[in-house]
Amino acid sequence: MRLNELKNTTVSLTPLLVIQHLPAEGPGRLQANWEATGRPAHVTRPYAQDKLPTSLATYGGLIVLGGPMSVGDTERFPWLTTEILLIQEALGRELPILGVCLGAQLLARALGAPVYPGPGPEIGWYPLQLTPAGRQDRIFGRLPEKFMAFHWHGDTFDLPQGAIWLARSERYQHQAFRYNNAYGLQFHLEATGEMIERWAQANEREFRAAGARPSRLPVRNERYTPELDRQTQDVFSGLFGR
Repeated sequence: MRLNELKNTTVSLTPLLVIQHLPAEGPGRLQANWEATGRPAHVTRPYAQDKLPTSLATYGGLIVLGGPMSVGDTERFPWLTTEILLIQEALGRELPILGVCLGAQLLARALGAPVYPGPGPEIGWYPLQLTPAGRQDRIFGRLPEKFMAFHWHGDTFDLPQGAIWLARSERYQHQAFRYNNAYGLQFHLEATGEMIERWAQANEREFRAAGARPSRLPVRNERYTPELDRQTQDVFSGLFGR
């Protein structure tokens, strides 16, 4: 389903709660999708002293974005503990949930799975491969069996008990999973080309240390982000569009 089709789709007006952890790591192309549906969304920024809600009773879905912190950094960022409790509440209410990068790790922790440093940083454009279950999934089955995605992470997690493994990369096995109506994605489905270039400029040393080349970003962004646009629309419409 594309953006022009989403505009004609009747969806619940119950707002989404969107949790953002860093100014540079905003909702990106996800915002274009909720705006296209007319779906209200409340973006809360705990890093800027926004208060997280005490309940999700008035919300119809939850999006938890990425960030440079680790799930265990609760002393420095005590609101991470609150986020895990909100994710658990959303799971209990059977709300649709999308966790991206850190959001996926928080979802895994909320489901009782360990989160820990991975084999090394995975930064840049790398291919993803759907698992057999991913090809059969009601949402991920809309995506190509193999596609390029942008990554920027160093932590990983075990597959939560009862979760369905959806996608992997060569270095990180658990790139996407589903638990009932909750999806956790290690890769940055939401990142626009502009966002990616800003991340690389602000963190050039880390970017280069991971073996990525800033000079190649514009060409790769131009090549791969149009397909990522379509994939984001498929995921958003499948999870929140009805």
